[in-house]
Amino acid sequence: EAMVCGTAVINSNRTSGPELIDDHINGLLINPDDTDQIAAAILYLLNNPGICASLSKNGNKKVRENFEISKIADQTIQFYNKVLNCVYKV
Repeated sequence: EAMVCGTAVINSNRTSGPELIDDHINGLLINPDDTDQIAAAILYLLNNPGICASLSKNGNKKVRENFEISKIADQTIQFYNKVLNCVYKV
């Protein structure tokens, strides 16, 4: 949501973070247990407005290209068709 709004994001380097964020390209990935790293990432964005703007722009572009609703709907339909084809072939 933040990415589609054009906001630079700092995300966890766990779970879905690396699936969505390309570190230092469209956001920052950090260890959520490392408070120093979290603080450093926040300060990095605050002290580097050009980089912050670039991450924001790239993040917005990635979300619009990969998560647009019609693409997600098409992928979901394809998935269900594949599942149904497997079920009815058995």
